[in-house]
Amino acid sequence: MTLTSDKDWIKNLVDENLLAVLDILLDVEKAIQFSHEVTIPLLPSIVKFQQLMPADGINFRDLYCDFRWKATHLLQKRGVFKHVHLVKGLHRWEHKLALEVNEVEFNTALTTAKEEYQSRTSSVSKTHKTTKPSSEDASIDKLRSLLLRFHAVAVQLRRRHDNRPTVDINDEYDAQDLLHALLCIYFDDIRPEEWTPSYAGKSARVDFFLKPQGVVVEVKKTRPGLTAREIGDQLIIDIARYAKMSGCKRLLCFIYDPESRIANPGGLEADLSGSRDGFEVEVLVVPRHY
Repeated sequence: MTLTSDKDWIKNLVDENLLAVLDILLDVEKAIQFSHEVTIPLLPSIVKFQQLMPADGINFRDLYCDFRWKATHLLQKRGVFKHVHLVKGLHRWEHKLALEVNEVEFNTALTTAKEEYQSRTSSVSKTHKTTKPSSEDASIDKLRSLLLRFHAVAVQLRRRHDNRPTVDINDEYDAQDLLHALLCIYFDDIRPEEWTPSYAGKSARVDFFLKPQGVVVEVKKTRPGLTAREIGDQLIIDIARYAKMSGCKRLLCFIYDPESRIANPGGLEADLSGSRDGFEVEVLVVPRHY
């Protein structure tokens, strides 16, 4: 579905996702003056929206790149970009995005995103709201930060003094054990293996339920024989089930893919992430293989 048949999808984006989309569109607006085939940095030198990168640091830079990567794939899915290609640099922060632009859809998206941004900022100004993130937003940022650094922690655990025994992440249970330990850094009430309501005649256990934040964390680890399509099908069922779970407002699907078995992680994230009747879904494939 393209913008010409559905102009409301931008208006339905949560604030940080709207900013990420507008961030990419504004970069392209400057570059498109010379050609429909443009190249923009994955990590620009100037941050236009501080909410996307509130401070400088490894985690914040990776998160900012992740926002822009997902926004680019969403715009491609919506027909704004005909083609997206990652041009790799010496470091992941030096990668560039080569884009083929659909001019009609691009102009519509840019106009709609600018109008929606102005509408939201004007509304905030009139009601004297602060720009500080809520405690719920801060908790989600902390959770994302843990997940994005998960692989670095897993790798570091292998490097023990005198080759002492350690934890190798060989399956989902190993991933769950390590993530549970990491969650204890920021969260006090962590409820593993909570039951979900029945869906299609079956109920299931979630991996972790952060009840005060209303967040379920579902953990999956790629393995031989488990395709990206199968993971996607599993998550579609999970999303429908968790949407019925009392007290659950958001689902964060953490897919650990250390062997890079998922060929198009950005596409998988963009296809399944989003808002469904007020129920927020976010998919993160880690580590990021830009």
